[in-house]
Amino acid sequence: MGNEKIENRVILSLDDYLKLRDKQYETNKNIEELLNVIYTATELNRDKTDLKIDGYYLKGERIKLLIKEIDPERYQKRLDILKLEEDEE
Repeated sequence: MGNEKIENRVILSLDDYLKLRDKQYETNKNIEELLNVIYTATELNRDKTDLKIDGYYLKGERIKLLIKEIDPERYQKRLDILKLEEDEE
């Protein structure tokens, strides 16, 4: 009993596995693009000791689309919250 190895296994159909793999590939690609957009919007801070993000360059449509693709549930939740706050005013 002391030398037994416990293995965790999941059985998926090939179709489900390929969908899962493709979704993860797309997510990774979108995260990489999002990081590239953010890094492109950086410059040196005043002391030249760190990076500073210039928000002006982050106001484009592409960053919104990437966020929406990466985390659609959270995007929708935030949109709904902002709409409710707007309606309350």
